[in-house]
Amino acid sequence: MVAAILIFFLVGMLPTVGTLVFLKKTGRISDWGMSKREERYTLSIVGLFSFLVVYVLLLPIRTTPLGMVAELLAVGGTLFALITRFWKISAHAAAAELFFLFAADYFNFPWFWSIIAIVLICWSRWYRKRHTLWQLIGGIILSWGIWMVWGIN
Repeated sequence: MVAAILIFFLVGMLPTVGTLVFLKKTGRISDWGMSKREERYTLSIVGLFSFLVVYVLLLPIRTTPLGMVAELLAVGGTLFALITRFWKISAHAAAAELFFLFAADYFNFPWFWSIIAIVLICWSRWYRKRHTLWQLIGGIILSWGIWMVWGIN
């Protein structure tokens, strides 16, 4: 399991976060949240590729929580990268929703707190004018769709 966690962080998270830091330091993105849809392409491709590799490497442990998270990130990342080419949706809303769906289903995390957290995350993204209501709803719908097809149910 330690090897799987190392794979997850070294192959998935490190290249993705490293790319984000590089893009910000070189001025290729205007803010950490990548408010402009056009700025998201490079990070989407790096994240997509990284988590697809993680998914393939973790296939032998697919039924463990870490393997399931890798699969959900690979699927979600693929769909997010495709959608971002045409329309800006909220990655924060999508990722948070997918996390709380996973936590509620797999670890019996209370739905009440999940809903509160999603509402607060969406409100903060809307209040800071990072997303429109439809972009937030799009992120939530994306996560629900992924969960209905690939979820643990």
